[in-house]
Amino acid sequence: MARTVEESIMNAIMGAFVNQKVDVDVNPTKSYMAIATALPKVGEHYKCRRLERKPNSNEIYFRDTETTTVQRVTKLACNIFSVTTRNSYYVTRVLYMPVEDVHFAVIMQEPENGSCMSCFKIECSGERIKLTKWKTTMVKEVRFIKGLYKVTTINSTSYICFPMR
Repeated sequence: MARTVEESIMNAIMGAFVNQKVDVDVNPTKSYMAIATALPKVGEHYKCRRLERKPNSNEIYFRDTETTTVQRVTKLACNIFSVTTRNSYYVTRVLYMPVEDVHFAVIMQEPENGSCMSCFKIECSGERIKLTKWKTTMVKEVRFIKGLYKVTTINSTSYICFPMR
């Protein structure tokens, strides 16, 4: 089954937040943006809800999933973790944890340095997911890494952006 751009999200996050080399023995081919209610643990399966886009549509949704055995967990921010399994990377926001200025967002056009970015922030309240139209402060830095944008604004807020193209 063909996959879409969300497969490369974790590859992007790994380079966007930390300058760590990916071990050569772990080479996942799929990447996802996800939310969860529990911390990931090495050696266990991980229950989360991954972001997906309906085929031939701009509609996105979170689908319940359980990963294969977790091989590595890296804390990227206060409540954001990279989770590596044998076949996939997940960048996961753990709900019910303190939040830093890192937001998941959906964008319709490429962000530009020196301009404000229009996006839809993905807001999580308990188990409820909502897209909120948002305009950021001026963009200071844009990194495009394997299908995902990491955008930093002048107030140091970071946005992990899922392009809807």
